[in-house]
Amino acid sequence: MRSLQYVGGKLLNSHEKIRLDDMSPLNLKLLAPLLDAATTLDPEFMEPYEYAAVILPAVKVEDAIRIINKGIAANPAAWRLYQHLAISTGSKRF
Repeated sequence: MRSLQYVGGKLLNSHEKIRLDDMSPLNLKLLAPLLDAATTLDPEFMEPYEYAAVILPAVKVEDAIRIINKGIAANPAAWRLYQHLAISTGSKRF
């Protein structure tokens, strides 16, 4: 919940036009640690992994991939995480 409030607050306070595929102007440096903490506290809670998969690639692809892999390790039967990983890996900018 805190990660949703964090991103929402940044969006509301931004005076720039933000593109959903590039949220770097929002300076969301705490998003990955917030999601990482949530997934450490409850490794089977799927929503933080999915939020990381959808939002984090627009901030830092490497963090998204790391958290999705953490989710796969904790929930190997969760097929959507594999799908998110494939999409995030494919969107990785070199």
